[in-house]
Amino acid sequence: MDAASSVGAALALTLQSAGTAASALVLSPTTSIPAGTQMSDHMQQTETAIVAGAVAVLHNNAAAAVMIASTRCPRRWWMRPRSTAWWDGFVMSVSSDEQWRLFFRMPRALFYRLVEELRPELEKTDTVMRRAIPVEKRVATALWVLAHRGSYKQIGQRFGVGAATAREVLVEFALAMRKHLLPRTVYLGSVHEIMDGFAELGFPQVVGAVDGCRCLIVPPLRQREQSANRMDSYSILLQGTCDHTGRFVDVEIGGIHKARVICNSAIFKGMEAGTFVPGNPTITMCGQQIGPLLLSNSDHPIRTWLMKPYPGATNDKERLFNENLNRAKRVAEKAFSRLKARWRFLTAPLHVGKENLIPIIASCVVLHNLCETKGRVLDEGHHYRRNSELPTPRAPLVDDEDEKKREGEAVREALAQFFHTGRT
Repeated sequence: MDAASSVGAALALTLQSAGTAASALVLSPTTSIPAGTQMSDHMQQTETAIVAGAVAVLHNNAAAAVMIASTRCPRRWWMRPRSTAWWDGFVMSVSSDEQWRLFFRMPRALFYRLVEELRPELEKTDTVMRRAIPVEKRVATALWVLAHRGSYKQIGQRFGVGAATAREVLVEFALAMRKHLLPRTVYLGSVHEIMDGFAELGFPQVVGAVDGCRCLIVPPLRQREQSANRMDSYSILLQGTCDHTGRFVDVEIGGIHKARVICNSAIFKGMEAGTFVPGNPTITMCGQQIGPLLLSNSDHPIRTWLMKPYPGATNDKERLFNENLNRAKRVAEKAFSRLKARWRFLTAPLHVGKENLIPIIASCVVLHNLCETKGRVLDEGHHYRRNSELPTPRAPLVDDEDEKKREGEAVREALAQFFHTGRT
């Protein structure tokens, strides 16, 4: 509100006050007319008093309005002005892929391809109040948050947006990544190529290595016990299955107990039903039929398709099996190390809403696959479709778990015999 508006408002208030005072003087029942005084003389005296009082009130209030207007702060802006010099200068002047990888973890060409993939979901329209943030800046802001783990305020200052806007941009980016790019970038791929890759690492018939990491979170109020782990911290489990190159072929996000998470996962049900690997290629080794395998650690149950190390290996055959399994499974451990090194947002407690945890973690997995393959998954993902149709589960038998454990141990024993003797 400017000075003229302030004075005008004060004058209007003054006139209203004067009118109220006049009405009180004229209509008050306590007002008496002196004896011997004509009615017209009394009315004239009353009007003169009213006008004199109104002028005095008007003068005093006008002076106060001028004083208030002279000390009032200038009108605030609709949107706080912020500098976008760093982002504008970087886009216009930096073309080195090395610098783009340093800041955004990917080369310039891959960055702009990602922008075009997400443009239909992230593009906004201008309004009469402000111009929309370009999609390029939205993607860059989200990548910077995930890569550098700074505060929203610091990141907002770098890109010329508010802290709340930076948080909103991150959530919208993660939701778009999960919706549009997760199915295209996280898939099994060529089964024979993956098996050949693991065979070169010393373990045949393998289509993936399973590992996981805990992402620290800020637990919701009154729900701390649901997120507490055995280390007395609050976290959510990211379980991933990787191929021989370290690319994720399946992810499960949620829960805190590894064995429970994998048993409830889609890949567990798909491997049990024989639908995860197309064709289920099988070989005979030491008299045992061996189909596609996943490699895991000792926290998971053993199955004919899920191999885990011998607990407390007591002889050379068991120790050799464990060495081969650990060597092949190391690709998953390294993949998780690269994931958290690139996207450092996962290395600190995630200050996001509970409903946004899974999309943000999933977006980091998608970005990992994009960087690992230099964007190749965007082209190949169209050719692979995950079969999500699973058979209706039957009621488990009493000794069903023991039977599956014995069958899994028989497959492990055949593989250990093969590694030890070299004969199929």
